[in-house]
Amino acid sequence: RKVRDEGLMIRRINIRQVLPVRREFKTRVDQRTFKRFKEDVREEIDRAMLERVAPYGTVLKDVYMELVDGSTTFGRQIGSYPLLVGIPYRLETERFDDVFVTGWGFRSITGVTYPFDVNSMPLDAMEALPGIGKKRAAKIVLERPYKDLEDLRRAIDDPSVIEGLRDIVVFRRCNVHARAPFEFPTRLKHVRGRSRDLRKDEEGPVLQGAHEESARPLPRIENSHSRNEGREA
Repeated sequence: RKVRDEGLMIRRINIRQVLPVRREFKTRVDQRTFKRFKEDVREEIDRAMLERVAPYGTVLKDVYMELVDGSTTFGRQIGSYPLLVGIPYRLETERFDDVFVTGWGFRSITGVTYPFDVNSMPLDAMEALPGIGKKRAAKIVLERPYKDLEDLRRAIDDPSVIEGLRDIVVFRRCNVHARAPFEFPTRLKHVRGRSRDLRKDEEGPVLQGAHEESARPLPRIENSHSRNEGREA
């Protein structure tokens, strides 16, 4: 607490419990006391230090994405005792991304990839933006593309939320005449009482299953804003 109150910064605090191996210690530590002490440090010191070391809006450069656990991607910068960074959506691993810090846990930092392209990022990533929940994220995706922050007001009616996104988002691959990207389903279910797969031939996707001989090629859908292009961006 003295270190915290003096305004000093500690990047990481390790708390270890020493166990006797060759001989017994005269002083034994009560397990409940040790656990309570550790929890107090995590709650009162660790989070405050993380906020001080990496305040909101810090851009962590070259965070190496290591693994995906559920819907969260975890990564760290290369170095000794690096901070653990959690991005609350799925990303490709074994690659580097810059991360904009948006929150803190007791032992880790939360953030979003930076810069954040509003016109191409998926729905679950949109929900991770500050001030954006599921409803706003869905509306943003349905109304895009956008030209700039002013245009984004079509989907977000709160000026404070718009202002909070100013340093995070960008607007790439914007075509004001284009419709939202269309993704052809990889599988159609319950067509005439049974499932049918989709495959592609030279003319376009074809329904495959019962009565395949009578299935006609579906028209190819051209769209310059496909999801693959969004990922490459």
